[in-house]
Amino acid sequence: MMTVSKIIKNSRYNIINYNNKNYLVDTEQSYWSYIFPMINWILPMKAYELFDEEYNALQQQEAMSNAQKKNRGLFAGGMAVFLSSLLRPITGLIDMDISIFVNLIITLLLILTVCYWRYSLRRKNKLDLSVANNNSTFILWPSIKHIGICICFYLFCLFAITVFSYSLFIDDANFIMYIVLLIFSACLLFINTTTYGEGPINVKEIAER
Repeated sequence: MMTVSKIIKNSRYNIINYNNKNYLVDTEQSYWSYIFPMINWILPMKAYELFDEEYNALQQQEAMSNAQKKNRGLFAGGMAVFLSSLLRPITGLIDMDISIFVNLIITLLLILTVCYWRYSLRRKNKLDLSVANNNSTFILWPSIKHIGICICFYLFCLFAITVFSYSLFIDDANFIMYIVLLIFSACLLFINTTTYGEGPINVKEIAER
């Protein structure tokens, strides 16, 4: 069944309308989605039916314009490309003469910092849904165009992380390269929140056993 997905201010959730009912879908249900965001298109996703007062409250909290919502994922990708292009000519200006071991420790600490920050944001964005809400399970997949954009951005982030990580160990360590690695790592961990965009989405309800 074709329905509509709506992005809300809280990046962790999407709203879908199914059979004249509004459901809230948590795009971060699976921890695996941080590494493999495409898993959200395969695994059954639990959705929480919104009561009228809950739906109205979410509507009142909405602060992003339709244009901002629609282009959130594209904006993140554009910024990543822009930053990599901007910083490439000056990556050799701030070299650091350190050993490979120290370089490895710094890289691991940066990645752990990003992971901790992402986990903290996950907890911060969690909504306290009523236990009385009716839960349903759906298979959700967006348009082919949206899937293509997400996969391309995912592969681009993986490529950038690999290139900059490799460069840190074969060339002189560079402060700016650490920053770029940090940015792309953060982008990668946010892709799961863009797996469902604003607009048409295919929904298949999974019957409870």
